Amino acid sequence: KAIRRQRQMCIRDSAYTIDAQFRSYSSQAESLEDYAQFLQKDIYAGVHKSNTTSYKDATKALTGTYATDTSYGTKLNRLIEQYGLTVYDSW
Repeated sequence: KAIRRQRQMCIRDSAYTIDAQFRSYSSQAESLEDYAQFLQKDIYAGVHKSNTTSYKDATKALTGTYATDTSYGTKLNRLIEQYGLTVYDSW
């Protein structure tokens, strides 16, 4: 199932409002299963732990592919460091 919503996008440091289609799920489990499958696409291979040496490699791989925000990787790195999320890297 899909829903339409307006969304702010940043392309080359310029903000745009677009009408975008988003997936809608009947449960959290269904959403997580679909998301896990989505990240198996070849374009996201650089994000997989087996293909990176650090979380910064993974966030760099997401920038320009998963997110249109050119600062996405930097913002993720800041959150990872702020909340000490690297403790989960060994899981």
